Order: sequence, then structure tokens, then C-alpha cells
Amino acid sequence: MRSTPVSLALVFLAVVCCGWFGSCELEAGPDQMESPPLTGDDSQIFPDGAPNPANSMFLMHTQYTTESNATIYFKPLSSLQADSYTIECSTDGVTFQDFLRQGQVLTVTTQDAIGIDVALTESLYFRLRIQGGPYDGNHTNTMYARHAPQGGYLQRWSRNTAMQLTGVSAPLAGHGIEVEVEIRDYVSATDFSLNSVLPDAIGSWTWYRINPLNFDEKTLIEGANASSYTTMQDDIGCLIMVEAQGDDTDFYGLDRIMTVEPVQ
Repeated sequence: MRSTPVSLALVFLAVVCCGWFGSCELEAGPDQMESPPLTGDDSQIFPDGAPNPANSMFLMHTQYTTESNATIYFKPLSSLQADSYTIECSTDGVTFQDFLRQGQVLTVTTQDAIGIDVALTESLYFRLRIQGGPYDGNHTNTMYARHAPQGGYLQRWSRNTAMQLTGVSAPLAGHGIEVEVEIRDYVSATDFSLNSVLPDAIGSWTWYRINPLNFDEKTLIEGANASSYTTMQDDIGCLIMVEAQGDDTDFYGLDRIMTVEPVQ
């Protein structure tokens, strides 16, 4: 694992700023690859409420920088009174095994860690096994990581729920959600200067209703296939998540953006 203090600070600031401004930007670069668990406040990634393994992990995106990787966030061990998490993976979402990094089982033991990057050689489902505390032996929810076989990576993302979108304030039903992603790539494998934004790199937008108590329970929102969405009565009580999937030409990854407060 490696990272720099600058990269950790950027991610931490991005997490905190989500709550302050109603939007979030997460910068990504080569120095974040194989980074150690992040530390900071995760309250703007997960909804408030009692500890619950079923909504304790969020696989935010998969992308390619110098290799394919997935960025996984999770509630700190301290919030579940646990001693450690072991990362498990599966090719079919049914049969799981311990995820190995350089032949070693990947386990998180830092109490205030909130996330980790994992390298991918294929598309995988991930979950965390909880060790210690009242949830010992339980698992978190499961999320899918899409393998990105070549370049094109997520430079920035934002979520806007401002009142002026529809005239309705979030989180009331009828408020708008507008998301934006910037996909870039490097000049070459040895030159990490940035090329210009790839404007058509997202091939599909898919929106879901998510049970805030169990992230495994998600329902496709029929007909929602653009970068913006207006919430409705059917969304009340649910979190809203969008998956922006690459076009498999400029971008092979997957970005997930989710609200942090259920629609009311």
C-alpha cells in the first residue's frame, strides 16, 4: 500500500465538502493507487442511523490509472465496535473468498479507516467480513466492481441538488438531482500530464432507489437514463443512486453517486 499525505487530504476534504455545499468533487491521480485506508469523517457517504452491517460499505467507482482499481468506502470499525474487516470477493456474487493482495489476505485494522483502493484483474463483487464486537462473523452489503482494462479515468464528479433545479428543496419529493463527471486520460504511460476532458465517455446512466437500511435492496427506476433526475412520490423513504458506466472506448470504468438523505 502507498499514498501521499496530499492525496489523503484531498479525499478527506472532498468527503467533508459534500455536506457543506450539497455537492462533491473527488480528485483522482496515480498517487492514490494502492492507497492505505483513508481516515476522516464518513458521515457524508453513509446515511445517519444506528449501526447496521447491511449499509456499511459503498463501492464508489472503478477506473484505470496505471492499473484497474476499485475504491471502496466503509463505516469505521469503531462504529460497529469491531476489531477488523476482511475484504471478500466473488465472481458471481454468490460464492465468496478472501481477497488477496500479493498473496496476502487483505484486512483492515485501523479503527478510524473509512476506505481503501483495491487492484482489479477482473470484474468482482465485494463485501466485508466483520471480526470482533456484536457483529462478529457478519458481512456487509455486497457491491459490484467493474474491471477497467485500459486508460480513461474519473477526474472529478459532482452532485447538485440545489432548489433552483426544479423549485423544490431537497430532500422533498420533486427536487432535482443533477450529476456530472469528468473523464480524462494521461498523455502516455510515462507522461502523467492530463489530456482534455473526454465529453462523451459515459455510455449509460442508470438510476436506482436504495433502501437506506440495506444497500443490497435496490430497485431500478424505469425510464431514468440521463445525467439528471427529478425525484417523485415513489422515491419517498429511499436513497437515490446513479451509476454512470463508461462507453468502453474512452472510459471502461463505473462511477456511483448516491444521496445521503432519503427522499421525504
